[in-house]
Amino acid sequence: MSLLKDGIRSLWPRSARESVRWEQWVLEERKNELRRQRAMHAALLLRQEWETEELKRRLLAAQTRIYYLKQGEGRDWLPLRPDNSAAAAAELPPSETVTQREAPLPPKEAPVNAKPRAKMGELLIRDRIISVEQLEEAMAKQEETGGRLGDILIDLGYVSAEQLLPYISNQPNKGRLGDVLLQLGYLTKDQLEKALSFQRKSGGMLGDVLLSLQFLEPEQLYRAIANQNNIGRIGNEISFDPDMKLPEPIAREYGAVIIHQYENRLLVAVNEPLSDEIISVLEHRLEMPIEQVLATKNEMELFWSEVYGDEMLEESTSKLAIEQPHNSASTTFTKPQILSLALTVALFVGGLFWNFFATIVLVNVLVQIFYFFMTLFKFMIIMYGSRSGAQYRFTDEQIKSIDERDLPPYTILVPMYKESGVIPQLIRNLEKLDYPKAKLDVRLLIETDDIEAQELIQKMKLPSYYTVLVVPDSLPKTKPKACNFGLIRARGNIPSSMMRKTGRTLIS
Repeated sequence: MSLLKDGIRSLWPRSARESVRWEQWVLEERKNELRRQRAMHAALLLRQEWETEELKRRLLAAQTRIYYLKQGEGRDWLPLRPDNSAAAAAELPPSETVTQREAPLPPKEAPVNAKPRAKMGELLIRDRIISVEQLEEAMAKQEETGGRLGDILIDLGYVSAEQLLPYISNQPNKGRLGDVLLQLGYLTKDQLEKALSFQRKSGGMLGDVLLSLQFLEPEQLYRAIANQNNIGRIGNEISFDPDMKLPEPIAREYGAVIIHQYENRLLVAVNEPLSDEIISVLEHRLEMPIEQVLATKNEMELFWSEVYGDEMLEESTSKLAIEQPHNSASTTFTKPQILSLALTVALFVGGLFWNFFATIVLVNVLVQIFYFFMTLFKFMIIMYGSRSGAQYRFTDEQIKSIDERDLPPYTILVPMYKESGVIPQLIRNLEKLDYPKAKLDVRLLIETDDIEAQELIQKMKLPSYYTVLVVPDSLPKTKPKACNFGLIRARGNIPSSMMRKTGRTLIS
């Protein structure tokens, strides 16, 4: 009986419409679920492709090591244990900061690495100045907060500055970055030669070239740079004090963020070693000694968002309105516009009362004239843009004649919202760009509530020149605001934006 009632009720038009709407909603949900699954599978496939390439590189490196071992050159390939004591030896800062720039390789008959030297912690234990337990405690503290091992030993009271001084002064020159990476076992000779060849062709910093070729991880590179410059790396636990931070313009100028405060100094995270002059300026500003620790580019982005997120958000939403109010749309209607609109409405209403038919005809004529001139204007723009000299065109010979070493760093801003389905294809298209990858700065701008896109990108092992920025939730929720947010910390000299709109990719 109930089945009969349901059947009769379904014959009514209202029930039929509701049933159709329900089926359409179910179909749309299934389509959305299918799109999400396709995007997830595409991301996993892309990650597997990159991991396959990485495994191939590692296999090649292993085969190269085996070859040199057979040739009796195994000493150059034995990796040292990359613990924190080597990366954070407490030595006085050099007078001239060593950068990532690399000179050409030495002749092949010259040894790349010297005999592995003992670390400072091992020397202190050998001379019975500290015990193994004390060294392990200091290294655990270093792992937690970061910094140099020697400074931590002094803080814990295990050594004095006078006891540490002979071990600091006797530390040999660390050499070039490539030599340090070879000695730590992070790189092979073949990989270094390829990176230097790429650097001689396209320019840029050796570290950026190595990361773009995915020969090593960013943490390995920055540990080696810290080891080379006798400074520490950041720790696992970061404690930000809102009352102890640099003014945002100064922090941006010097690329420094305070991440920890000791009793006698401040720990400052930097992306590249600071010079003695800059350190003096910061210490004078903070009225306290500072110790610099290296952080990767993505780590610095996280620190920057955590400490200066409010300032960045304010700049991305209000800077244009403050500096160029005439170009800003923060004010929807100005007073003259409101008065003009009110006068137009009053004239239209008055005309309707005076002569209804004539007023409607007049308004219709004016609207048609307006559309005619708009169409004519668009036609003129199309004709003007289709002129032979309106576009830049280059021949293959002109492109080949470009010296890649002169190409500047290039930033690509990619704002997106609820567009997870296109992310894998977008990454593939970006990878096809004919531009030195070491000079690219691709910034993926994701909104805070776009959890699906965040989870998808986390599963993709993106190269180091990709930076994922989560834009804080605020109004207006627009892609221009997201681009403003991403542009604040952009590293390129030439910014570009890619926006998906109505199914097309717009590049401006």
